[in-house]
Amino acid sequence: FPVTIQDVDGKAIVKLKEAGIAVEVGVLESEAREINRGFLKAKATKMPFVTLKIATSLDGKIATANFDSKWITNEKSRQFAHILRAQNDAILVGANTVRKDNPSLDCRVAGLEEYSPKIVVISHKNNFDKNLKIFANQKNQPIILSSESGVDLAQALQELCSQGINSVLVEVGSEIATQFLKQNLVDELVWIRSSKIIGNDGIAAISNLNCEKISQAISQFSKKESRNFDDDIVETFSKKFCHPEQSEGSR
Repeated sequence: FPVTIQDVDGKAIVKLKEAGIAVEVGVLESEAREINRGFLKAKATKMPFVTLKIATSLDGKIATANFDSKWITNEKSRQFAHILRAQNDAILVGANTVRKDNPSLDCRVAGLEEYSPKIVVISHKNNFDKNLKIFANQKNQPIILSSESGVDLAQALQELCSQGINSVLVEVGSEIATQFLKQNLVDELVWIRSSKIIGNDGIAAISNLNCEKISQAISQFSKKESRNFDDDIVETFSKKFCHPEQSEGSR
């Protein structure tokens, strides 16, 4: 999502120059854009920067057939996932994750606890047990996005952005992950893959995309980096951006 100085007004630069202060533009520009990518996307599109994190077996399964998923990835990979939480304003999960696993969804890396993200839950019904861990922190009460007919993901992201949330880490099951991908709402895909093999009876990370031809496959991502945590591989893919108005909607 290309953003120019004009997109963020450049008023500070003008004021500095008017005060007789020399200003050099473009120093470490790519690094600055990476650090501020959430703000820049929110400013340009009124949508937060969305990172979809998927943790799977070597053959792309998020759980066994009976939904056992602890632990697919190793401790180092899970620590990395917690760092991702600290780097984002909010973490978005599905209702089934909250009800079945009762996660705290905070950042549990020493020294980064105070950077735990805002919790956002997508649900058909807002009927959660208030004893669940996500309700334990009175200062960080979760945002529940509920609708009997299903939540409009793009609209939900716009609403979160209007509340000052510029970056969202999505940790969801295959159905919601698939919807994020199909609706072209993912800016960065982080895929953590272990060396375990579960088999075809396991639960796939991505559900049906109805691709009858290879040309119909989702192909808007390019590999940004790859790293190893012992036997686990973490690959990060970035969206191939065009114009800001094209980064929030159709494929």
